[in-house]
Amino acid sequence: MEKENTTKDKPAQALKPEAVPVVNTTPPSTKKSKKKWLILVIILVVFFMLFGRGVLFLIIGADVVDPKLPVPEDIVPVTDVGNTNQNTNTAVKTNSNKNSKPVATPAPVNSRKDAVEYLIAVGMKGNDGKGPDKVLSKWIKPDVVYKMLGSPNAESDKCVNNIINEMNTLVDPVTFSRDDATSDFDITIRFLPQTELNELYSRLGTPAPQYLYGYMKYGTNHQGSEELTSGSIFVANDSPISDIVRCAVTRHEMTHTIGLLFNSSLHDYSIFGVAHEGRSDYIEIDKEVIRLLYNSGVPVGSSESQVRSFFGI
Repeated sequence: MEKENTTKDKPAQALKPEAVPVVNTTPPSTKKSKKKWLILVIILVVFFMLFGRGVLFLIIGADVVDPKLPVPEDIVPVTDVGNTNQNTNTAVKTNSNKNSKPVATPAPVNSRKDAVEYLIAVGMKGNDGKGPDKVLSKWIKPDVVYKMLGSPNAESDKCVNNIINEMNTLVDPVTFSRDDATSDFDITIRFLPQTELNELYSRLGTPAPQYLYGYMKYGTNHQGSEELTSGSIFVANDSPISDIVRCAVTRHEMTHTIGLLFNSSLHDYSIFGVAHEGRSDYIEIDKEVIRLLYNSGVPVGSSESQVRSFFGI
C-alpha cells in the first residue's frame, strides 16, 4: 500500500484550475439565451405536432386560398372561372406522404333537405350556394360517351373506368360509357403535361393558378333549358401528386361534366370541394346529389325556386 500523501495544499491547488472552466466558461446571459431557445423549440415542436401540416399549408399556399372559406388540412380550395362555357379548375395542395389517410370520416347525409341544398350549391350557384342564380343543367340524351386522349398512366386509365362504372350505378335515365376510338363522342378527357395544361388554361384569358392540376369546359344548347351538349376535361399527367389525388382531380372534373358544374366547401371530403390525399371516391352526399339530379325527375333548366318547389323545401 502506498503511503498517503500528507501534503495539505497540493490537492487544493490541483482542483482550482479544473473547476474554473467548468463553472465560468458559459456566461449567465448565454445560459438564459439557451434556455429561451430550448423553450421556443419545445413550443414549436408541440405546436407543429398539433397543427403542423395546416400551418405549413398556410405558409406555402396562402396566395391561392380564398380567405372567405375555411381551409381544411393539407388542401387548397378550388375556384370556378369562365363565362358562357363554364371552366372549372382544380387546385390541390396535399401532404407529401402518399400513404396518408383522411383524418376523419365524412358526415352522413342528415336529411333530404341537406342534399337538395347541396344540389343547388354545386348544380346552380357555386360559392357554397351564394353565387349568382343559374338554372339546372344535365344530359338528356340517353347515351353519353367519354373519349380519353393524351397519355394517361395505367392508374389514370383504371380510374376513369371506375368513375364511369360508379356513375352508372347512381344514374338511371342516362348511360355513361367510354370509347377511345370513336369519332362520335360527347366528352373528352385529355391527360397532358403540366406545362401544356397551364398554357391551354392561360388561353382562357386567366393566368394558370398555382396548384392547377385539372380543369374542364362544357357546352349547352343555350335555349333556356341548358341541356348539356359537350364537355372537355384536361388533367396534368406529370404533376407532383399521387395517383390517388390525380384520380380525385379526374373524378372532380368528370362529375362537373354531368351537370354539377360548381365547387363547394360545405361538406368535408366532398368531390366538389377539394382533392384530399388518401381518398378519391364519392362520399354519401355526392352520391345523393347525383341521384337527385338524374333520378328524381327534376326538370333541366329549373331555377332555384322551381327546384325548391319540386322537392318541397
